[in-house]
Amino acid sequence: MDLFDKLFVIRRLLSLSQKEAAEQAGIKQPIISILERGERDDIPTAYIEFLYKSGIDLNWVFNEDTDVANVFRKKATTY
Repeated sequence: MDLFDKLFVIRRLLSLSQKEAAEQAGIKQPIISILERGERDDIPTAYIEFLYKSGIDLNWVFNEDTDVANVFRKKATTY
């Protein structure tokens, strides 16, 4: 699974259409489509911020981990 596949998986796990994700991120819908097709390799900062605010583990997005169980950030354990 490459970065672009991961972006598609994330959006589906968030139960968002491309239009909804774009609106929430403050970008245009065609950009999400282009990203998910792998036709652009620079991800807008606004989209990265949206992913983080949505609880996505950015380490999962940008590393080779393909386990979908690791998509969302884990809650920090307090002692």
